[in-house]
Amino acid sequence: MSNNDSSPQDVKTAALRKAVLAEVRLTPLGRALLRALGRQRVKIVFTKNVPGGEDGQKLFGLFDPRINTLFVDSTAPRHAQLHFFAHESRHALQMEQGRKLTEAGKNTSLDYFSPAAQLYLMRLRELDADTFAVYFVNQHDMHTHSNHAAQMAKRGILFGKDPYDRAGLYEAFCDKWEQGGKPRDMQAATRAAADAFLQNTALLNTYNNFALHVWENTMMQGLQDNAQKPQSSFARGFSAVARGASMQKNKSAQAAGMQVIFAQHAAAYAKILPQSSVPDYTKGKTPRAFMRHVCEKPEGANPWETTNFRFERALDSFNRAVAHYAAMPDAANSNAPKPARKKRGAQP
Repeated sequence: MSNNDSSPQDVKTAALRKAVLAEVRLTPLGRALLRALGRQRVKIVFTKNVPGGEDGQKLFGLFDPRINTLFVDSTAPRHAQLHFFAHESRHALQMEQGRKLTEAGKNTSLDYFSPAAQLYLMRLRELDADTFAVYFVNQHDMHTHSNHAAQMAKRGILFGKDPYDRAGLYEAFCDKWEQGGKPRDMQAATRAAADAFLQNTALLNTYNNFALHVWENTMMQGLQDNAQKPQSSFARGFSAVARGASMQKNKSAQAAGMQVIFAQHAAAYAKILPQSSVPDYTKGKTPRAFMRHVCEKPEGANPWETTNFRFERALDSFNRAVAHYAAMPDAANSNAPKPARKKRGAQP
């Protein structure tokens, strides 16, 4: 399609995309971020209808690793566009680190496929992405003397009266930063934003439910699609870890069994920090200690107590999938070609 064939809306959206990315390029961190996305060949799309969401909830941004595309809401205010661009860009970097873990032979434990693991990993990913975005927007303001962070700190800017507005993250950051005399070193303020994230139980409960929503739509759909295709790579990969594995039935055993997985991801995401000059908000904790900090601190957002028994349903589906693949004979899980049939009357 030529430019002459483009609709006025397409032209307007293209101009908006150019303007937002130009603002991103105004800071060294923004330029580094765009270079990283370029290396990963991430497509950046501005649209008034960001795909996804749950129960009618509007999304302001999304990174879809299946198509390697980052979506930003074109109707949101500019300060929100910068926040969600940074947030979703961080997810793209996380996915790259996760891919490296998989290629290194990690993420092969049955625990990694469980809904419980996805709850905890979602919390880690979103803590990292939201804290990164708060830092990004505040650093942008320092370089450009704009007022985006103050706008993000206003209640009701994005989510109306919903209690999981991210304004609290920006408030915590700004309060700590101003107490220190607005230094160029924003490490303490970034840690304050991370702690505010872990105290926002409404936001965490939203992420808990979203994690299960994503898990059900991807993992379980894949299992259902491949239930009749035992030769598929998905079925063979899942059955390889399911055969001979016994599900840990009690919650404490499940949580303990996922510590290694969580620590692997925490360490992998930490590798992103030096590349983008973002302060280490883990407060020097080891990955295992950071896992406990992230998972145990928000008592009011217990991931086992999700709404509408969604976790219980997901765990039941997971147990049935494990039983299905564990019961499949080895031959069905093999990728070796089947022996050719002998013709009638042929001599042995």
